[in-house]
Amino acid sequence: MVIFRIKKSSRFEKSKSLIFIFMKNHFLVIFFIFSTFFLVSKKIYAQQDATQFFKSASMKLQAKKFKEALADFDAGLKIDKFNPNAYGGRGLAKASLGDLKGAIQDYNSLLELKPQDAKGYFYRGLAHLELKNQEQAYNDFSKATKIAPQDYRSFYQLALLKYQAKDLEGALMDLESVLRLKPKDAKATLNRGIIKETLKDIQGAKQDFDKVIALTPNDHVAYFYRALWYNTQKQYAPAFEDLKKAIELKPDYKEAFLQRGVMIFNIGGKGANPTPDFDQVLKLDPQNPAPHYYKGAMCVEQRQYKNALPHLNEALKLDKNYALAYMQRGVVYTNLKKYPEAKTDLDKAIELDKNNVNAYYNRGNLNMGTEKFPEALIDFNKAIELQGDYALAYISRGLLKQRMGDTEGAEKDWDKAATFNKK
Repeated sequence: MVIFRIKKSSRFEKSKSLIFIFMKNHFLVIFFIFSTFFLVSKKIYAQQDATQFFKSASMKLQAKKFKEALADFDAGLKIDKFNPNAYGGRGLAKASLGDLKGAIQDYNSLLELKPQDAKGYFYRGLAHLELKNQEQAYNDFSKATKIAPQDYRSFYQLALLKYQAKDLEGALMDLESVLRLKPKDAKATLNRGIIKETLKDIQGAKQDFDKVIALTPNDHVAYFYRALWYNTQKQYAPAFEDLKKAIELKPDYKEAFLQRGVMIFNIGGKGANPTPDFDQVLKLDPQNPAPHYYKGAMCVEQRQYKNALPHLNEALKLDKNYALAYMQRGVVYTNLKKYPEAKTDLDKAIELDKNNVNAYYNRGNLNMGTEKFPEALIDFNKAIELQGDYALAYISRGLLKQRMGDTEGAEKDWDKAATFNKK
């Protein structure tokens, strides 16, 4: 029997092998594509989740629901750690909740991702300002003005910092920048007026105060500062009118009541009685030492020295560094012939305020009265050095020189005093 053997074709085997390899590779390609699609889809969905958290957080931030906003920002940033605006939003939420250091960390993250973000520098500057980090705040606001010179807010903050540092010219320049960008900004105009008055631009200050009142006729602060301007110019009637208006607009405006009382005290005259205004200040602010001081000063003016003491003691109880109260009590002790106590108080007044001309003058009189002539001469000289037209200091120094045997020097001082109005 012949058995025919069928020879397998090597071509068939090769073909089968090729099909197998093709199927295997095809499977790998499909697997790779599917895996990539799965990862991309997962990332897309994750980004969508993060976006939803950030959107929700922003809405809650605007609604001032800061704790809820913070929770949403936290959740979103766990998914997407590279969203600069989310760090900025979370910084605002933290700052609003009082976590200023945490806010600064978030602003740092924002600025690492987005170095030219002016708002990031501005808000980080505000946080530093709250933490009394003046230098860092100044640097941040300065950087913000360079990146976004059209944003007036950073210029305004720089102006306040420079004013606090007594750089009045610099503060004025920054306020000018604010007003170029926002000409009707009442707050900037008011502050510019205050600085102009300090720099002796008297008419410029008045123009700014008038402009603020024209822009915001119900701004009690503007009326208050214009009243101060009128008082400085000795235009008392309009000063009283402006203080009256300020109090009408803000019935609990303790600063206006105090200023009106001080003006009544200083101007004097028949029927002048500042006590009701001082009492009103104490009703609004029982811890304010100023009304007690002025009540004591009123007693001194009337030579009621014993009655003055309780008021001055109360003022110093409330403020242990109240230089004027120490000086006034020193005058009281001098008149009550309690010379050691008087010397202690006048020394303290000068220690607290080395430019207190009246304290030197009063200590000079005390030293002259207790026959400490060299010390008295030093005090009168200092008073005249601080205020060259202080007529009373020249008169007292003349008396001292007469007692010291310097008649010629005494006459020169009295002649000089005659050229000034008595203070």
